[in-house]
Amino acid sequence: NWSTAKRSPIARSEAVGIVADGKLYALGGYIDNTFNPTGRSDVYDPVTNTWGTRAAMPMAREAHAVVAVNNKVYAIGGHNAGYLNTNEEYAPGHYYLHRKN
Repeated sequence: NWSTAKRSPIARSEAVGIVADGKLYALGGYIDNTFNPTGRSDVYDPVTNTWGTRAAMPMAREAHAVVAVNNKVYAIGGHNAGYLNTNEEYAPGHYYLHRKN
């Protein structure tokens, strides 16, 4: 059965989600009607039913891939005024993102 959890702090489309470190991360996408991608990163903790904001991705993007490996989140590719080949790494608990070359 479905139940209602706390709403996301913002409405967005074409974001991606990933689970890492026991929390759900919502990354990037569009948050307004101008169709400019965002780098915004939000995290949901299902234990406390709360949302928080984390460091924004260095490259705003939508339609990207994300994976979690060894408790790190990787945002790969996507689109922002053109196709991207960037790979950015986020370490939950450290609250920063940096670009991997």
